[in-house]
Amino acid sequence: MISSVVCARLGRTVSSNRRTLAASSVLSHPFRTFSSEAVATAPVTSTRHVHPPRPIGEIPSYISSLNIPPEKFTPGKAFQLINDRVTNGQLASRNEFLAICNTSRPESLKDATVIYKALIKLRRCNGHVFVGYEGTAAVEGMIRSCTPVERPKMSMEKMKQKKMDRAGFLVEAVLDKDTTLYTCITDEDYEKVVKFVYEATTYYVPPAADQPAEADEAEEVEEAAEEPTEELGYHAKLKLTKSQRTPLQILTDQTKETFRMMVQRASPKPTNRMTKRAARKYNRHAMQTTPPNSEAVRLVVQLCLVAGDLDGAEELVEFYHHILRKNVDAGVLDTIAEAQRLKLAEEEAVIAAAAGVQRLLEEEAAEAQRLLEEEAEALNAKEEAVAEVQTNKTVDTDS
Repeated sequence: MISSVVCARLGRTVSSNRRTLAASSVLSHPFRTFSSEAVATAPVTSTRHVHPPRPIGEIPSYISSLNIPPEKFTPGKAFQLINDRVTNGQLASRNEFLAICNTSRPESLKDATVIYKALIKLRRCNGHVFVGYEGTAAVEGMIRSCTPVERPKMSMEKMKQKKMDRAGFLVEAVLDKDTTLYTCITDEDYEKVVKFVYEATTYYVPPAADQPAEADEAEEVEEAAEEPTEELGYHAKLKLTKSQRTPLQILTDQTKETFRMMVQRASPKPTNRMTKRAARKYNRHAMQTTPPNSEAVRLVVQLCLVAGDLDGAEELVEFYHHILRKNVDAGVLDTIAEAQRLKLAEEEAVIAAAAGVQRLLEEEAAEAQRLLEEEAEALNAKEEAVAEVQTNKTVDTDS
């Protein structure tokens, strides 16, 4: 009969052997690109290190072993193969994710959606921590697939609508924390995203031929007088539902939120207002800590001004200064000052137009009152004349 001490020793030996086999199997896994030192050490929580790009082949070895023709190799096919393996508990490499991003086709929203799904799937089921060059590949692939191509039969209104929809999709991908794009893209990548959104919002659509380009001046004056001079307050704006806002306002609000996220990640304490669980998740995935560059700041401010949100632009500049303890470029401040001057001039013009309309209404009312008084006087004179004639007839009859 085996004693309990021997059983305990055998159990420890078996468990240690299992741990050794598990570690060796992970280290020798063909689908991982990390080294044994990376596995042996604890995960680095520093957010200041940027991994250098690794050499990337056209097709990974696992996918190339399936003998897929290059013309049939699409992001959807690659994601299907990776998804099956990840679902079965296997691990996917970085090169396989890069293959999905690098093979995205132009003007194919389906490929951009595949990249979006791959970001979420690999992070959630593969324990994938995206680094800088992976975020760059994902952004470039989605922009390439989201850029529409103008066709002769496509109207400019439809083209602008398509640009706006795909810009909203791209901003949503950065805004979604499940993709962790906001923690791994560089400031140049964020500039590309904002530039894509700004070009979509400023796409020129000429007015229709049946409608005049300029309305009648009198109608403009009346509309200006009817519009309220006071803007909605902050709490009143929050009460506006998504259906009550225009697509431009929704896209602008989403872009402003991504700007705050990019500025917050560059602060000395980006996890200051997070819960412990959210802070651990952020420190595990944070690979980039650079704030938006000057061009991205300028484009975001210009986008707010295009949407008519001057208060939002001023709020973003103040937030940038409050978090990073530095001011934006002088050109951005000059742009905001010019917008404030134009807004003040428009308010003065509206007030002057309202005063002119009020004065016109008063003159019309005075003229109408004068006409009524003249009619009343003419009526009284007529009645007096009739009464006098009647009196003369009575006198003649009596005589």
